[in-house]
Amino acid sequence: MVSKEAKEFSHALNMFPYFNKVNIQFEALDKLVEANSTIKPSIEVPPIIELKPLPSHLKYAFL
Repeated sequence: MVSKEAKEFSHALNMFPYFNKVNIQFEALDKLVEANSTIKPSIEVPPIIELKPLPSHLKYAFL
């Protein structure tokens, strides 16, 4: 399913002579969505933050 905005953008690009001459191929986004369906957003599962060791005269400040 292609959105109306994507169709309009594609039509606008096809109006430029350069894009008509170049053979551009795009992958369907459906494949990417299916591959990443198991990844949860960071608001649901917060990322693990790894703090690097700092020199002794510095310290971490958490806001």
